[in-house]
Amino acid sequence: MGLDKDSWQVQASVISDNTLLRRYIVTNGKAILRYALPIPIDEPIRVLQSTLEQLLIDLHSPGKSGLSLAWKDIQKAVQILHKSEVEILLDSRKEHRDEAASALGDIDQLLGIIRDKIQIAKNSKKAVKDMKNDIANETETSLDKIAQLEEWMVQGFPYPIPHKYDSLPRLKGRATVEMTITKANVALNSSPFRDKNGSPIGNSIHLVIVLDGYSAPLTSGNFMQVLLNNLYQDATVVDKDSGFYLLIQPKQLFIDPDTQKPRNIPMEVLIDGDPYPIWGKTLETADLADLQPVLPMTAFGAIAMVHSSEDENDANSSFFIFTLDPRSEQARNKGGNILNGNVATFGYIVQGLEYLPQISPKDKITYTRILNGIDKWEKEGAF
Repeated sequence: MGLDKDSWQVQASVISDNTLLRRYIVTNGKAILRYALPIPIDEPIRVLQSTLEQLLIDLHSPGKSGLSLAWKDIQKAVQILHKSEVEILLDSRKEHRDEAASALGDIDQLLGIIRDKIQIAKNSKKAVKDMKNDIANETETSLDKIAQLEEWMVQGFPYPIPHKYDSLPRLKGRATVEMTITKANVALNSSPFRDKNGSPIGNSIHLVIVLDGYSAPLTSGNFMQVLLNNLYQDATVVDKDSGFYLLIQPKQLFIDPDTQKPRNIPMEVLIDGDPYPIWGKTLETADLADLQPVLPMTAFGAIAMVHSSEDENDANSSFFIFTLDPRSEQARNKGGNILNGNVATFGYIVQGLEYLPQISPKDKITYTRILNGIDKWEKEGAF
């Protein structure tokens, strides 16, 4: 399966005609990352993915009606997998075929578990809320496996980056980073961070972030270089607007090692359905404010670079973590938030989301590391 401009343009869209599905996608970072991969929309793996996403939505229907809908979804998902398993395997890159075969086996097993649990819940006379939550968790695990399969299907980087940016680092694929945030001014033996059950877990929390270099290669590449230079060590939360954003700022600007001057990076946004990003302009300044970015900032845990109000091309190292309530109009409205496409979103937090509301001004990043994807990072373009 090769990728060209036409195949990129028919990739699955983050904007769906199905209102409930669209709201699920644009408020869920993992879902956005799945749809942002340059994979054609008609691939069987995409159909399997959307079927399981529909199952998650149908589970929210009240009582047993949600289970009846989910039963139809899981039956369809099993049929798609069994019919298309060989095609999905062959669409994976050769170097990942063995891993893909193992993942397909895991997905098949998970779908069987989901089917059995839905059947049990349908026939149960007990309240089904906990059963539905269990089914949803198994479905999310299946979708994580599918996302990994889809990454193995991407055949190289899908577009050229303009030569005028050759001096800038770039991430030509995906990378995953870990970040530890520690409370400031913690009293002895206190435990300010708590888990979802309210139990104390200590003074620090760990976030896992996926950077999307397919959609924002220069922004992701810059973030990687700043991280590699340890500039995010002791970076501080300098501002918080509850239900909107956290703003994290290093102690100093990133200095380009070649020029010995602060380095700014261009605004970068990929419009949904376009083959490559727009560089140097926001959607507003490009008179495209009515269009939607592939990486919306509406998802809880979206990561985006900070630029000044005077110049969209002066981002350096400070970044936002957006914390919009997925149920809010700002997150779910089809028109999106006013910042959508006007800040350079480049990734999403995929683990540790539950701790974001507990982060406060003066809290600090105390540890960072790259978990994977360093092989996709390049210090500069080919001159």
